[in-house]
Amino acid sequence: GKFNLDLGTDILPDSLVSSFPIALDSIRIQFSSEESGIVDAFGTVKMQGKDTDVLREKVQVITDTKLFVKVPFVGWIDASQFLGGGGGIPGGGLGDFLGRDTSVVFNFYSQANKEILVSAEFGIDNMFRSVTFADIGGIVSSTSDQKLIAESMSCFPNPASESINLSIKDVKADQYMLVITDASGKIMQANFETIQSNWSKQIDVSELQSGTYLIQMINKNRTQSYTTKVVKI
Repeated sequence: GKFNLDLGTDILPDSLVSSFPIALDSIRIQFSSEESGIVDAFGTVKMQGKDTDVLREKVQVITDTKLFVKVPFVGWIDASQFLGGGGGIPGGGLGDFLGRDTSVVFNFYSQANKEILVSAEFGIDNMFRSVTFADIGGIVSSTSDQKLIAESMSCFPNPASESINLSIKDVKADQYMLVITDASGKIMQANFETIQSNWSKQIDVSELQSGTYLIQMINKNRTQSYTTKVVKI
């Protein structure tokens, strides 16, 4: 899979734009992913007090995030090499957001219903990342868990006229893209953040027109997001 996010250069820090030796028209962030898997085992999963016959699928997921810049009369140029891996152009956090990531996901399918009961993700170094499981015993559902994550992002003051303060407690450590969109879905601002634990940031909204805006934090692998809304007066 692959999709592009095209943005104006006005969302980039001046230090980053001035580092390019040529004028830029716009930028494009390209997300792509490749998945390949095989059902490699049959067994039993004991979960929530029940034994269930399952098929295990091992899936390798490779994600790649690149930055392209559009140069007048030339077209799109891949600028990822300049921003990632300690390149010569300061990325202001953007460089950490770019690059390839490989993970291994184990999906356990119910033999009877052919539905995923458990999905566990590991890094290429076999380090555990996350787990998602179905509710087959009356416990909290994944829908409720997602609601709790969404509520963990706060915004004040709200409504606001000049600036807002965003904060997230106990955020999952990763590289994130912060995006502000208007009611039509148009991107008004975009920034890149490297987050370890608790996070807070002040955002200038003085140049935005009056209205309601959606603020979203999306991690590098697009497996985690936090959202809130703000009213600009």
